[in-house]
Amino acid sequence: MTNWEPYQRAKGERLRVTETSCCGEYEWACQGGEFLILRYNGSGYEETGRGRYAARKVWEHLVQAHKVRATRRRASPDRCQDGS
Repeated sequence: MTNWEPYQRAKGERLRVTETSCCGEYEWACQGGEFLILRYNGSGYEETGRGRYAARKVWEHLVQAHKVRATRRRASPDRCQDGS
């Protein structure tokens, strides 16, 4: 299970989102020399996996789990709710 915490942007540090999962559920980002995964919860962003190396494993797990859930919802795992 992944622990999500409220995302709070550090003042003066630029957030760079370089990858987005299908449906836009998760965003792979870099900030202040660390990687993190963001998701929107309806009222703001939450983060998980912050760090230099472990974040990518968390990202891959989340994206794979999302594809499994998407496959259960419909016939094609390559198409998400928004049709992408």
